[in-house]
Amino acid sequence: MLHNIQPTQVFLEVDVYQRIELENFVNREELEDFLRDDTTDMLTYGKNFTCLSFAHLLSGRAKSQGKNVVVLWDAWRYNITDGHAYCMAYSEADRTYYIIEPQSDMILWGWKLEEE
Repeated sequence: MLHNIQPTQVFLEVDVYQRIELENFVNREELEDFLRDDTTDMLTYGKNFTCLSFAHLLSGRAKSQGKNVVVLWDAWRYNITDGHAYCMAYSEADRTYYIIEPQSDMILWGWKLEEE
């Protein structure tokens, strides 16, 4: 089972010289489908696999599928060393930035851009 994988066994094979064109998600439903299929949330948090590890893995898996998901470090509610990592994705149709908790693959909130 995936949750028994050791953090050192989790990796993405990436050709660093290959340019990947990234796209935003079309809508929230496409983002939810990606998160439903993603297995990052099945891994176990620990000393060597932290929230930042989850965030980078989720972001990397999205990028390997051509989707743009970035890592955010929340140090303002905490301090610079005791912050928390999240992911963020943008939906074109919804004109909304979605904040994702990478340890649970849950969308926490969305920030909708105002109409122009």
